Parts: sequence; structure tokens; C-alpha cells
Amino acid sequence: MSTQSFNKINIDEIKLNSPDKLDDHYICNIKYNDNILYIQTPKVTIEEVTDKYILVNIDDKFKKFIEDIDDYCIKQTYDNSGNWFKKEIPYDALTNMYENVDTDDSTLRIDFPYIKDKLQCKIYNSDRESIELNTLKEGNSIILLLFFKDLKIFSSNFHLNFHINQIKLIENEYKILKEYSIIDDGEEIDNSI
Repeated sequence: MSTQSFNKINIDEIKLNSPDKLDDHYICNIKYNDNILYIQTPKVTIEEVTDKYILVNIDDKFKKFIEDIDDYCIKQTYDNSGNWFKKEIPYDALTNMYENVDTDDSTLRIDFPYIKDKLQCKIYNSDRESIELNTLKEGNSIILLLFFKDLKIFSSNFHLNFHINQIKLIENEYKILKEYSIIDDGEEIDNSI
């Protein structure tokens, strides 16, 4: 596993493997430097959070990064369509088929991954302690670790498939000491604090 900050990714080095058939669609696994691709977002703010999804406000740099990956997926599909599907697919047709990641209004909605009703992402506080999903609230600042899994290709559309792997809640920098720490009269002062 290799985690990369979004602003350190060279999109041209992302590789889409040849598609494999899975039920009613194809998937092209995504690799970066021969590794699974985990991307860390910049600090984002929660606009809405439910047990099903999270909606976050994103900055212009991260929005452009997502748009660039969308464009790259279309270009790679176009460049490889002859090998993958044994026929050339016109670029305009692929552009019409591709479902862009929705970043309108500089927000990004990501569904939480579940398997058998069990949340498949870890959530941590600033002390690296595991916390529950219901700890996250509107207005919180967080950092997301996104797993860019694959490109899903159906007969009439295709899209980038990614989900949240980890969340870090960025808590207020002001920390209250957990133990009584006031120096009472007559006690020695510990200068090592």
C-alpha cells in the first residue's frame, strides 16, 4: 500500500489495467507505481454527514485534481478501446457515456462503504484513536484517505469507483489537560512541563 497526497500524484502515471468482466460490467483496476492507489485529500469541511454518505466542501485545487482524473479516465479508455473492446470508440461517445465525479458547488459526496451492514472505513481523532461515525458533525474539519479502486464500465456508461478508507477528525488544537495540573501553594514547580 502506498498513500499519496493528492498534490503529489502525477496523473499520467496512473495505470488502468485491461478490463475484466464481472457480472453485467467490466472493471479496470487502478494502479499507481504498481501499487494500489490511496489518495489523501487536503483538509475538507463536512457539510452533511449521515450513516450512508458524507458531503464535504473541497477547495479548487482538489476539485481540479478530481476533474483531471475524470479526463484521464476518458482519455485512457479512448486510447485503449481497440485493445480492450476490439473496436475503436469515438471520443465524443465516451465523453457522453462517462459519469463525472460530481464536484458542483465545490462539494463532493462520497457514500460510505459497507459490507453486510458493517462500515468498512476507519475513523480516527487527532490522537489516532478510533472513533465512531456518529462523532462526525457538520462543520468539522477532516482529512480523507480515498481508495481509488477501479473504473467501472457498463454498456451505456462508465465511471471512476472510489471510496473512503480512513477519516481523520481534526480537532481543535486547544487541549484541556485530563488530570489536575494546577500547582498549589507549597508544591514544587516542575519546569520540565
